[in-house]
Amino acid sequence: MRASSLFDGPWYLRTYPEIISTGLSPALHYLRFGVAEGRDPGPEFSTKNYLARHPFVVRSRTNPLLNHLRTHQ
Repeated sequence: MRASSLFDGPWYLRTYPEIISTGLSPALHYLRFGVAEGRDPGPEFSTKNYLARHPFVVRSRTNPLLNHLRTHQ
């Protein structure tokens, strides 16, 4: 995921500065909490839009970004 241009750690921190206090890396925060909170991993990937277009991802409780990376790369 970190190698993908769709996950942007610096952008994630700028967009969600409150996560700095967790002490987690942006990637780990996204994986553990961010996706469940509906946060976007970067400016080029909308979690909300992806889930709206792929309802099976919601039903399967799969991480939308990881699903996209597995199926579209």
